[in-house]
Amino acid sequence: MPALSATARRVIVGTAILVGSGMLTARASAQGGPESKTVILPNPTPRPADPHDVFRDDPVQRARQQQAIAVKRAKMHAQMVNDTKDILVLAQQIRDHRVNHDATGSATGADLVSAQQIEKLAKQVKENANIQ
Repeated sequence: MPALSATARRVIVGTAILVGSGMLTARASAQGGPESKTVILPNPTPRPADPHDVFRDDPVQRARQQQAIAVKRAKMHAQMVNDTKDILVLAQQIRDHRVNHDATGSATGADLVSAQQIEKLAKQVKENANIQ
C-alpha cells in the first residue's frame, strides 16, 4: 500500500469518524434512544374545585350577603336618625337656655358642652351618610 501523506490520513480519519458517529446515531434511534422515548402518564387525580368558582354564583350565598348588608344599613340608618334627634334636642336646649337665662349673649359652660356634643354627633352623622 502506498504511503499516504499526512493530509490524506487526516481526511480519511475524519471521514471515518463522521461515518462511524452517523452509524451510532442511526443505531441508537433505531433502538429507541433517549431522544425518542415517549413517556405516557396515567390520568392524573382530579383536583377539587376552586372554592372561588363554587361560591361565586351561589344564589343562597348571595341572598345571605344581601340580607346582611340590608341589616347593616338599617342599623346605620337608625343610628343616624337617633343622632339627628339628639342634635335637635341639644340645639333646642341651648336656644332655650339663652332665651330664658342669659340676655347678655355670653356662652356658659353647659352651652359649650352641648355645642361640643352637637359637633361630635354631626360629624358621626356626616360620616355615616358618606358610608351609605
